[in-house]
Amino acid sequence: MNCRTVRRERMISRFLEGALNPDQVETLEVHCLHCRSCHRELVSEAKIVAYLREGHLHEQLRTIPRPVRAGWGIGRLAWGMAALSVVMAALFLGLLLPHWRELARTREQVRCLPPAYQSASFRGPAGPFQAGMIRYQKGEYRAAAGQLQLAANVQPGNPQVLFFLGASQLFAGLPEAAVVSFSRVIELPANVYQEESRWYLGHAYLRAGKTAAARKQFSLLAESGGNHAEVSRAILKALR
Repeated sequence: MNCRTVRRERMISRFLEGALNPDQVETLEVHCLHCRSCHRELVSEAKIVAYLREGHLHEQLRTIPRPVRAGWGIGRLAWGMAALSVVMAALFLGLLLPHWRELARTREQVRCLPPAYQSASFRGPAGPFQAGMIRYQKGEYRAAAGQLQLAANVQPGNPQVLFFLGASQLFAGLPEAAVVSFSRVIELPANVYQEESRWYLGHAYLRAGKTAAARKQFSLLAESGGNHAEVSRAILKALR
């Protein structure tokens, strides 16, 4: 398993929902023990789930191990897998089942999914933007990011190009690059992508391990009263 597979198949979200089979759970656990990026994403999303489930899993979340380093023995690996299994077991036992329906809508809002793109009909050879968005719609985010970077070089002030460049970078596992792209959208004159860019910028900071910076973005969204205000307040409480 690699990071691309984890994100394309929503392995972390499905793990927290109890939707993976035992073999998938074991494979994901081993991957997260060796991958700092996916480990950070697991911990961040699990904290949000824990908050939305009224704090029942906070103690279990403390047992999620950090990725192993070279030279650590198989015993530590086994311990880490067992610790992660505590979270999964708690979810399966339904610590929040009485509130599941009430929380389902909020969980769907909290989940950071790739923004949708409605393609238009183009005639003639595709330029970098069109080529990038074809890859984007196929879930080939790293390839899309390369094409969209070319488009951004030609149109550095185009908010749509920069927004989907940031989205491609974020879901390709390049959160630091995504921070730069989303920040550029926000710095441009008023445009329709600014609020969404701030939302994804907050998630990019989380995936980069920069919780304080993420908290600032979600605070601005919470104060804005916009589409992401309510769920941003929930995230802020989870990040306390």
